[in-house]
Amino acid sequence: MKRYIGQEVRDAARIELDKTMQPVRLELRTMNGELSRVRAIETQLKNGLMKRTERIETQVDLIVRHLMWDGDTERRHP
Repeated sequence: MKRYIGQEVRDAARIELDKTMQPVRLELRTMNGELSRVRAIETQLKNGLMKRTERIETQVDLIVRHLMWDGDTERRHP
């Protein structure tokens, strides 16, 4: 009888805990979904910034090469 009562109490406690935790689980699922979307946006931004930085570096290199021209057939090297 004592074992039966103990099992019933554990079952009732588990059921109540599951009901109580349901909103928390739902919130965690929602937060995980939002976090996934934020990470996807961060990746897109990072990729875009890396491409833009590469283009800027290329343009700066071209400008530096142009400004280093000595007017003859070769470029001066500092």
